[in-house]
Amino acid sequence: MSYFEIFIYSVIQGVTEFLPISSSAHLIYLENIFNWPSIGIYFAVAAHFGTLLAVIVNRRLVLFKLIKNILLFIKKDPNYSYKRKNELLCLIVASIPIILIGGIITIFFDNFIFSLIALGIASILGGVFLELSDRFGKKRSRKALSIKTSLFAGVFQCFAIIPGMSRSGACITALRFCGLSRTESAEFSLLMGIPIITISGIFSILKVISLGENSIILSFFFIFIVSLFTALVSIKWMLKWLKNRSFMIFVVYRTIFGLLLIISYFYI
Repeated sequence: MSYFEIFIYSVIQGVTEFLPISSSAHLIYLENIFNWPSIGIYFAVAAHFGTLLAVIVNRRLVLFKLIKNILLFIKKDPNYSYKRKNELLCLIVASIPIILIGGIITIFFDNFIFSLIALGIASILGGVFLELSDRFGKKRSRKALSIKTSLFAGVFQCFAIIPGMSRSGACITALRFCGLSRTESAEFSLLMGIPIITISGIFSILKVISLGENSIILSFFFIFIVSLFTALVSIKWMLKWLKNRSFMIFVVYRTIFGLLLIISYFYI
């Protein structure tokens, strides 16, 4: 791939990773349209850690409080917060389903390929469920995050294994169905992304080590930086947008993109 293609790949990955529109579907579509060679494992590692650092930077205050509370709990400090403990426990519970199911999928179905029409249908259906959850969530009283809600979101996150569904979209959909606000749903979906992106990145690094090559360090660094900054901008924009607006813009986009994928299936 040329540096221009690598740049486009990095921008798309960074912008779409945390928006509820599916980064994987966009990248697969571009590979089909422009006949890109299969993205190398090095690029995946760089993009993973670029977006991972972006969400850590954005959620740094929350993560700092969670870590501080763990230390207070260990020290049996009276300033220990039960609320923070519950948040951490919710995050752990929400991550268990995707780690287990994702691991099984990776081991037994790692080379399974979805067609563009399957991606298109997934994109449209994901948008429909996102809209339904947003409308349904309006009718429910504001609820705090709970273990039950986290587990429900964790199970929903597993649908993101299907390209086109979107990991963040699935998480937000589940949380909205449970009555959390738009902003709270988006913020917790960001935190839910940290464990799975970290694990995916570690597995990717292990693959890189097994290959024993180190000849594309410059490309790796380039993808990391571009993915990092575009993801930062994307996250900040989404959270600002959701303070006063709905998910309708994402629903409409997913529908149009899904139709484009289906049409492209018949002409590529």
